[in-house]
Amino acid sequence: MTKRSKRVRAFLAAALAGSMLLQVGSCTSQDVKAQFSKGLTTALNGVFNIATTDFANEVFDVDD
Repeated sequence: MTKRSKRVRAFLAAALAGSMLLQVGSCTSQDVKAQFSKGLTTALNGVFNIATTDFANEVFDVDD
């Protein structure tokens, strides 16, 4: 598989998953919406924490 086809597949998977989550949000209970919200918050915190840690290590030339 080429790099371009991998990117296209990843984009399509993300778009499909995002649209499905948006559709689920309108017909679910508040408890399920709260769980989705907490999960998304945890995922975003994890991604930004990793990116911030990598950036700080590069700036200060620190090896973990």
